[in-house]
Amino acid sequence: MFGYSFSNSTGSIDDNFELTNLAAILPVIASPTPKDSEPCNEDFLNESADVIEPSFDMTPMPSPNNDFLKYVACTSTPLFSNVSNCEADNNCSSSSSRANTPLLSNVSSQDSSVCSSNESTPSSSKIIGRKRRRRRDEWKDIKRKCLKNMGKAYLSKNGVQRDGKILKQPCPVTCRLKCFQKFDAQQRERIFNSFWRIGDHCRQWDYIVNHTEVGDTKYPSTTKLVSRRKKSIKYCLPLIESNSDIPNKVFVCKTMFLNTLSVGERTVQTALAKWSSGGGSVSPDRRGGTRTIVIDDEIKQDVLRHVKTFQPVESHYVRKDTTKIYLDSDLTFTKMFSLYNEWCITENITKKATTVRQYRDIINQNLNISFHKPKKDICNECHIYNTNKDTMTEEEKQKQELHMSNKIKAREMKASDKKEALESGGKIVTACFDFQKILNCPHGNVGLFYYKRKLSIYNFTIFDLASQEGFCYMWPESNGKHGACEVASCLSKFIETKVSQGAKEFRFWSDNCAGQNRNRIVFAFYTYAAKKYKITIVHRFLERGHTQNEAD
Repeated sequence: MFGYSFSNSTGSIDDNFELTNLAAILPVIASPTPKDSEPCNEDFLNESADVIEPSFDMTPMPSPNNDFLKYVACTSTPLFSNVSNCEADNNCSSSSSRANTPLLSNVSSQDSSVCSSNESTPSSSKIIGRKRRRRRDEWKDIKRKCLKNMGKAYLSKNGVQRDGKILKQPCPVTCRLKCFQKFDAQQRERIFNSFWRIGDHCRQWDYIVNHTEVGDTKYPSTTKLVSRRKKSIKYCLPLIESNSDIPNKVFVCKTMFLNTLSVGERTVQTALAKWSSGGGSVSPDRRGGTRTIVIDDEIKQDVLRHVKTFQPVESHYVRKDTTKIYLDSDLTFTKMFSLYNEWCITENITKKATTVRQYRDIINQNLNISFHKPKKDICNECHIYNTNKDTMTEEEKQKQELHMSNKIKAREMKASDKKEALESGGKIVTACFDFQKILNCPHGNVGLFYYKRKLSIYNFTIFDLASQEGFCYMWPESNGKHGACEVASCLSKFIETKVSQGAKEFRFWSDNCAGQNRNRIVFAFYTYAAKKYKITIVHRFLERGHTQNEAD
């Protein structure tokens, strides 16, 4: 904990001025670049320069208060980047790549990589959307189907381990065509691998059709006039001769053909039926899949143009270099879609998004926006400790214990100051102060408000712990910012009010914000107020990450 103490009961600041630095509890924050602001008159600063100047190097200055529009203009990316037709297309490349993790322990990474697509590689013109793109190549069902089509071992949906395809035995020695003499084991292995390396049902059906011939039955096996066997099938396999690079089709028996390709008779019948119904080509496999809804580019551009009409809101709860744009916290996708329908009527747009889902998907795929909802502050040190406490060193654990001890000490000191203020009869004032989150004006559920530039309203609250009174000082951004000068002005008004009621000592508690509370401007104001009103001022800071107080 770090505190300031100012006392001036005799009117001479050089004699009774005191600065208390409890550095054992909170370290001193490094000083940023000074800012050209003067909280009091020049004569007083010259008079007390020997007291104030030595502490200037120890206390930080407030960070620059940039205007929101200037901040947006300084970012590396525009507020809403223009989205080209290519970027709006669903066929564009994915924004990032992921590591392919094998589905089964007995499947090598090479097998899994076959299922991956080139679309997952990052590109220089990737779209930064709010939601990630779906990657079908990493779905379990897609990986399972890919492994099955390639004849690899896979795990079924029911959790049953299915074996991969293997090369079966050739036809027996009793074969009439003597196929076992035409192909050796190495040639059959090559044919087997080339067939299952295709990895696609339609292309495998094409392979079977190209290596079969369908003709009329020459030797009926029955004397009946009507036979169930209408056609005869001749099978052949490719054979590469030693003196030629072009494979020749060698007729083989049915057993040799099926065992070499490791397929069933039903697969051959399906391939021929697909070829017959396809009019000379194999008809596509219509099993599974979903109907793709193609959204017109004109609809996408109109949706993005509508989103750009909303005015973003300023937030000091997020990083300065973030690429995410925040809209009003009262907005939702459902409300935006309702406003979108009204906007389409005024713009005479007939082709538009039909559902909230369609509207939301277009935005999430092309824009990085969110709705500003401030979250509760969480202590970084405590979060890190709770996450890594099992692997922390003794030194890190002692540092965390000191952090928690400082939190308890600060709370106890604040409670003690509050008790003394209650017993002093108004002579001692113990107060907490802090800024409220930025209030945007106008505020309401009227659709027109969301398209207008918001006026930021600042509210600085000082809460007297003894009298349970709250003092709110409000002003628009056109009259001032929310920095150290404004804090000093509000504290000056508060001290003046309490001094007129008989207060002689002030004990302030706040967070560690260097740009507002913990800086040389507020420090200089305290010396000025202590001399002017002949009072004592003590300013203490709560432990970082645990600054919740009554002023919140």
